[in-house]
Amino acid sequence: MAHPSLDALAARQQAKKHRTKTLVKAGGILTPIGNSKNLPPAFAKKIEVGTDLAWFKLCSGIGTVDNYNEVAWAANVVEFGLRDQGIPEVTEVVLEANAALDEMRLHFLDKQEWVATDRAKAIVPSLLDLLTQLLQFLSINQLERILKEIERERGQAPLAHHHPPPKAAPSQDRKERTRNA
Repeated sequence: MAHPSLDALAARQQAKKHRTKTLVKAGGILTPIGNSKNLPPAFAKKIEVGTDLAWFKLCSGIGTVDNYNEVAWAANVVEFGLRDQGIPEVTEVVLEANAALDEMRLHFLDKQEWVATDRAKAIVPSLLDLLTQLLQFLSINQLERILKEIERERGQAPLAHHHPPPKAAPSQDRKERTRNA
């Protein structure tokens, strides 16, 4: 279910595609990238399905550490990808989801079983919806920057091996840079 503030974000992102120069908050993750392309739909769908499946397994009691890491990866991408947008509802979802995921992690460390609490079941699907919406507007370069920022701030790799961004064809990038210069 789309959130009204996210619909506004989506409209702003679509409007940006029609402008030649895009301005965002200084130092933000979603910095201007001249005419870059969004993530390939198949790649975005792979991430979406992978995180949804991981969450389903965690809720079903058959989850693994890798499943948990997949959902935590999604939480990091949403947090770092949208934090500079200043949408209070997004911040609230991210904070609640991170707290719920941390409760699950602590339970696992204590009992060696994954249990999705009612709190987690209520909030994590909203987080995964935010991920789906975010992936519609991210470029490969933006996702790479988000992953680097997560690694820099958290001091560890953000499980990029789960979803390494596809590489853009260098010849296409050069052609677009030349055309837009």
